[in-house]
Amino acid sequence: MKKIMCAALAAASAMTAAPAVMAVGTGFGDVNESHWAYAHINSMAERGIIEGYDDGSFLPEKR
Repeated sequence: MKKIMCAALAAASAMTAAPAVMAVGTGFGDVNESHWAYAHINSMAERGIIEGYDDGSFLPEKR
């Protein structure tokens, strides 16, 4: 699962010409700004590519 997430993040990053921007307001309380994939997770969530769980979490380290 982690390999799939990494591949998805890499692909999404490669598809954009704009630099990664720190996104705000996507609602994942368990993904803070110090997380290595914060900008990518929020960017993909804002575009509707990924979603979190019903409780508002994303659980980025779930295996």
